Amino acid sequence: MEKKIIIFLQVVLVFLLVANCAPQAKNTAPEIKPFFEKREMLFQLSTYQSLAAGNYAGFETVGDLKQNGDLGIGTFDGLNGEMIVLDGHIYQALADGQVIETESNVKIPFASVTWFDADITRNIKNIRTYADLQSELDALRPENENFYAVRIDGTFSALKIRTVPKQVEPYLPLAEAIKNQLVTEKTNVKGVALGFWSPEYVGGILVPGYHLHFISDDRKLAGHILDCALADGTAVLDQTAALQLILNPAVK
Repeated sequence: MEKKIIIFLQVVLVFLLVANCAPQAKNTAPEIKPFFEKREMLFQLSTYQSLAAGNYAGFETVGDLKQNGDLGIGTFDGLNGEMIVLDGHIYQALADGQVIETESNVKIPFASVTWFDADITRNIKNIRTYADLQSELDALRPENENFYAVRIDGTFSALKIRTVPKQVEPYLPLAEAIKNQLVTEKTNVKGVALGFWSPEYVGGILVPGYHLHFISDDRKLAGHILDCALADGTAVLDQTAALQLILNPAVK
């Protein structure tokens, strides 16, 4: 039996040697190209429905998120404040009023980012409410099927923003967690409002309509926009037709 096994192994080794020495067939399969370039894609980490249910534990890092976009919004591990992604920097608006630039190893449970390019630009002024601002932006959008990244640089004559304190387990649903939000109101602040408009049919994945955060030019004030008035500014929209969704592996 032992002799037969040795002979069998010798045959296998000879076969493998011949196969490796034989000329390899040239791969003639056509290259498969993606439908959309990465720069024209909205990168979504988890879903709004998952976040709303209380899944606040981070599963990706700030460093990883930076590889997928330079403008966006989100939150941090334990729902620890509001995220503002601007010009490739990721800022964290904390519940004590501080705004810090986040370290690369900080974990994230939810975020939306894209590589921002100007498709539509318009100077806007004398906007009295957040609802009026949304109507002004609606007039700039040519259709209601795609995603739009939004950036508005200007002087905000009135601003009402919120941040949320870090939660502890067992996590409460978002509707309960935000009852302890810190609301800040300011006047005549220069800064940037940014975020996304999403179509109604993606409800559950993202927030339908507008979801905007704010950060001041001096990087000392930031949060989720509840209301605002804009004295003068420049609105820029980036139309995005593709969505890349990464689900939270911890959610069953």
